[in-house]
Amino acid sequence: MNAHAAGAYAGIGPHTVGMAEHLVATDEPRDREIELTCRYPIAAGSHKLLVWCHGLGGSRHRSRDLAELWASHGFVVVQPTFEDSIEHVARNHPEFGLERHHIDDNEWVTVPEVYEFMLGNLLQPAWWLARVADAIAVLDRAPVLLDGVADFAGTVDAAHVGVGGHSFGAYTSQLLSGVTIDLPGAGPTSFRDDRVDAVVLASGQGRNQQGLRDGSWDTVACPLLNITGSKDMGATTDDPNWKREPFLFAPPGDKYEAWMEGADHGLGGISGSMAMFAANEHHRRIVEQTTLAFWQAYIADDADAMAWLNSEGPREFGAPILSFERR
Repeated sequence: MNAHAAGAYAGIGPHTVGMAEHLVATDEPRDREIELTCRYPIAAGSHKLLVWCHGLGGSRHRSRDLAELWASHGFVVVQPTFEDSIEHVARNHPEFGLERHHIDDNEWVTVPEVYEFMLGNLLQPAWWLARVADAIAVLDRAPVLLDGVADFAGTVDAAHVGVGGHSFGAYTSQLLSGVTIDLPGAGPTSFRDDRVDAVVLASGQGRNQQGLRDGSWDTVACPLLNITGSKDMGATTDDPNWKREPFLFAPPGDKYEAWMEGADHGLGGISGSMAMFAANEHHRRIVEQTTLAFWQAYIADDADAMAWLNSEGPREFGAPILSFERR
């Protein structure tokens, strides 16, 4: 297949995909067991690692189609469940009755008192720090996560990693990319992890939220793909241009943005069914195409993918609703 043809990176890859559903990464200093789902190619060899971070209230079960796609092209894809998952909130806050009423990580946004509780916690530094600690523990444990999984014949290359996520997961990815935030009680703080070679921010955050401010992106130290759209609003602002700030303010060089006309916070449904957000196959396929090409270019060191990213191919595939920019 010509790598420059429209759709070159949108299809399922050559590998059969296996899944380990109930893996655990243990962070002993915090006495924390991080539940993981891992999708992987059933193929020998060394496989690059991607870590995908769910949004507020979500879980490791989200974004399964994206994970399947990337794994079919040779990546090991790890999806942790963070402490802000509605699964954990349901267990830790029985007063909401979420377990009794079987409210899942799609429906909690329809319960007003839970929605307000979750948004309030989104702005609490303890939740930001918990996510970073979980992500670092996952990176530490990644080389041995699939030990003992019968149909995984390869190895996990955790020296060069792609990290991405949707919404709160995009914020987690920003922190690992090296943005500087103002952390209450600590001042300007960076959580840059040198193992992270590239990040994907799907509906990320701009200034004046979660410690981000002017100058935060000056310290971004790796390639970045930002994905947003004209109806993608933030938790504290209804200006969709706010979602563009990670792309606009990061240092030039190896920065990309896919901006989709009509796309809301769900970006076409990349995380699966989500209350309040519309499914859109065209938007979803644009996210699939651009992320796969970006990972192949910057994590797998694929020259054809790099050429496609820097050609007219992305715009042609996404026409007429995609604006694909580079800096």
